[in-house]
Amino acid sequence: MQAALKASEAPSTPGLTPPALDRALSSEAPEIRALDIHRAALERDAALLTEAHAQRLWQQRSALREAMNLMNGARLTLLHALSGSMRNRMTGFGPEGVAQVRREVFEIVLELRFNLQAWRHTANDLLARVARPSPAFVLAVLRLMLIAMAFAWWRKRGDALLARAQMAAAVKRPRTILRSLQSAALQHWCQVRAPLDWLLLACVLRWLWPEDLALAGLRFIWIVAFWSLATVATVRLVNELARGRGQDDPRAALRWKSLRLIAGSLLAISLMLNLTRASVGEGAIYNWVVTVAWLLVSVVAVLLAKWWRAHIVNLAAADAGDSALLRWIARDPGGATGVTGRIAVGVLLLAKGVRAVVARRVRDVALVREMLEQRARIAAERQVAKDKVSGRFHRLAPETLAVFDPHRPPSTLRLGTERPGHLSMPLIPAGSLTLFVGERRIGKSSYFRDLAQKSGKDMRHVHLEVPPCPPTDWVARLPNQLAQEARGGAPLFITIDDIQRLITPAIGGLATLDRLIGQARHSCEEGHAWVFAISDAAWRFLQRARSERILFDVIHTLPVWTADELRALIERRSAQAGIAPDFSAMIDDGVFEFGEDVSVTERRKRGYYERLAEHVGGNPAIALDYWRRSLFVEAGTGAVNVRTFDTPPTESLAALPMPALFVLRVLLQMDFADKATIQASTDLSDMEISDALRRLERMGAVTYVAPGYQIALNWWTTIARLLVRQNLIVRETR
Repeated sequence: MQAALKASEAPSTPGLTPPALDRALSSEAPEIRALDIHRAALERDAALLTEAHAQRLWQQRSALREAMNLMNGARLTLLHALSGSMRNRMTGFGPEGVAQVRREVFEIVLELRFNLQAWRHTANDLLARVARPSPAFVLAVLRLMLIAMAFAWWRKRGDALLARAQMAAAVKRPRTILRSLQSAALQHWCQVRAPLDWLLLACVLRWLWPEDLALAGLRFIWIVAFWSLATVATVRLVNELARGRGQDDPRAALRWKSLRLIAGSLLAISLMLNLTRASVGEGAIYNWVVTVAWLLVSVVAVLLAKWWRAHIVNLAAADAGDSALLRWIARDPGGATGVTGRIAVGVLLLAKGVRAVVARRVRDVALVREMLEQRARIAAERQVAKDKVSGRFHRLAPETLAVFDPHRPPSTLRLGTERPGHLSMPLIPAGSLTLFVGERRIGKSSYFRDLAQKSGKDMRHVHLEVPPCPPTDWVARLPNQLAQEARGGAPLFITIDDIQRLITPAIGGLATLDRLIGQARHSCEEGHAWVFAISDAAWRFLQRARSERILFDVIHTLPVWTADELRALIERRSAQAGIAPDFSAMIDDGVFEFGEDVSVTERRKRGYYERLAEHVGGNPAIALDYWRRSLFVEAGTGAVNVRTFDTPPTESLAALPMPALFVLRVLLQMDFADKATIQASTDLSDMEISDALRRLERMGAVTYVAPGYQIALNWWTTIARLLVRQNLIVRETR
């Protein structure tokens, strides 16, 4: 094989090509012309002989290569047939193993030289096919061009398509595990799209690559491309999964550096193993690479332990407890034993971090989250019953609980980006109609107060609230009331809260709201600015009823509060009440971030606030209500403890008849409603409405606040989720 590769493709026979004729000979003589014709024929024959020689040499090289591969296959078969000790000798680091490695390296060099020389032969063959293309060759080229055009189109429009698909999967009802997994998969696809797109392209090309374009050494190109792209995509996906929910990740740079080290090592080993297997099989070189890979594991582990040393020590100190190993690592020992201990503890902490990531992603699945919430409610009911029987705890004093009143407005103005969502407060121009959409008690009234201080500096602020079950002439009396406020001549900055109480979810139920909007449009000519607030459920109904009409100039949606924002609110109120609640009774459920140094107490706090934020859907008023229901004073010590609260029994809601659910839907959309309004909205009989309200009042889900009925604050989230599952309302996903 080596001699055939060294042989020249030009024949070594001297005088094969005839020399040129002497210029002194006259080209006009008949004998000279005949001699010239004979010489041209000899040149053509020489070219044919040279081409035949090259073709024969190529066939010889191909045959020798096949023979070399067959011999290598027989050698590998013999190696596997040897005993374990003999096979270790032949593939180890001894003289026999070194000899096998030299033999395999020599074969790899020959294979590489053959592929390099085959490229010229293949290029000539492709040029010949291009010059005289066959129908199969044309179809193969057209197929590759179609794949390239489709890939270019996908790279340009893929982001928008994936975003729409992810949104569609997220809002589909009913929620199932399959749809939740589909939504999560599309979201992660968007995050790692670039390397994943190229990986999919490589797989498609590998699958559909035509035989007419088969190139020498192409399988090695596929191996390098596949493993490189797969490694990049996997590293990015792992980094996205390991990242917490918060934007501030202090360990992001170190985590990415560590992932690159691990990925680079794995990629190098994978490429060497696969390229070696593809060229000379699983022989001595393959065994050497596997051995080096195990040695590389220890090197990478030591390096990672050095990079993460401070973090491992801090986490070990925070998580030590009764563990002697963690207490020892918390003292940051040196030497080889210290490195070994940090590696062991690092593996343990990494396993906890992986478990936390998996648990967090599982909780993101809507149906699984509902199952976990149901499980948590059952555990909470048992704990509440046990606490009541024990008699150890009692409620806080009424004056202390009053500090956590959900209806109490904030004591300070917030005009910058420190509001929930960190969005700047918009400027409301004169002569405009602006709508703010938000769930019940999410902070619309306090937002109006802050907005008036920023946008209505040159205007006179007039704040109105639609009363519960408003009288029929409330809108009709509004112009006279505003005329009295505008006597000074200055334009008005008018804020009207809870306009959902003017909407009756029935045919003709928007007439009162239409009259209000008409009056507001007319007064805008005088330079007045109007700002309205509506609940989210009523806005969904209004959108479907008035989709073809533009009622408002600008529409803003108030963001829900995150767990950190709810925690800051609760801690401010706790400081105002002068209490420092103890979280030791809470469960450390593994809310563990490998990128942060947190103690057991801090993890319990984070777990409580995350569960609270998930349960209340980011609603601050409901969160405060649940918080004050969680506070108890221990009789023996007088310490304020955070205990589980008594959640609404979902079994009683699931057993409600349909008329009761229709009543709940009206109350959720209107906030307040009397029997007459409920009857107009549901077309139920007076007896059915009375029975439903009586049953709901007995459950505690509905309270009577003259002159109408309202859903109890601690039941609001549970009822809203029930109505969403029953497809009775449309609610934005949280």
